[in-house]
Amino acid sequence: MYEIVAREQLSENICRYLVRAPLVAAKWQPGQFIIVRSDEYCERVPLTVVEADRERGTVTLLIQAVGHSTFRLCSVKAGEGWPVSYTH
Repeated sequence: MYEIVAREQLSENICRYLVRAPLVAAKWQPGQFIIVRSDEYCERVPLTVVEADRERGTVTLLIQAVGHSTFRLCSVKAGEGWPVSYTH
């Protein structure tokens, strides 16, 4: 489970998340993405990492809520977390 440090509502269906994920941030390279699930029963959603801060151990994600799983992801608040898999 990776902690959501900050959440910002950018528009009606778009959220920006700052997620504490030190191992992901340390190894991330442009073009890579992560797989996020709002819980163990939802589908896996691939998300491109917008940026990573290796010193702080965080990654920034933008999510557009267009279906059930992405709406659930956008409903998660700062201080909560998601199950995340790192993929490249």
